[in-house]
Amino acid sequence: MSLRQLLKFEFFFASRVEFNEELRAEVALIDPEWEGRQVREPVVTSEQLECWFERSRPHLAHLILRPFFDSYRVVADQLVRWQHDREVDEDLLLERCLGFGQQQVLQAKLHSPESVTLELFRNALKLADHRGLLSGTGRDVHQRRKAFAENLQGIVDDLETLSQLQGMHA
Repeated sequence: MSLRQLLKFEFFFASRVEFNEELRAEVALIDPEWEGRQVREPVVTSEQLECWFERSRPHLAHLILRPFFDSYRVVADQLVRWQHDREVDEDLLLERCLGFGQQQVLQAKLHSPESVTLELFRNALKLADHRGLLSGTGRDVHQRRKAFAENLQGIVDDLETLSQLQGMHA
């Protein structure tokens, strides 16, 4: 659900209720006994994830999602660097994102040049604005921007792990 929330400006999703039902149905195809083994909290264990990976083989997930999350991470990184006592100038921020993103591609820190586009950066800005990360000043907004950037970096790291696992199982 958290990935759905992050990508809501990129894709059209079913309502939350329908999405949850679709997700449950997909997991049931991979692991029919999953719901019977659930613990009280909606936690998926590492053993379940390994089982699901082996059974589903998400061959393209990292390739499809990586440009979006790399792009979002560039925007989040630039938001963290923005002076917390100044309002965000979106045009200047986009300009900085383009430069920083191109630098990251040249340094092989981004998976693909596809991540460095104004369209993806603008959607990342919409998401940041929706989360209240563009307006206001002060340390609180800076801390929330930092948490946003760390969350995105974690997703990028997970996609890299998925890519490596896929390579080992190819």
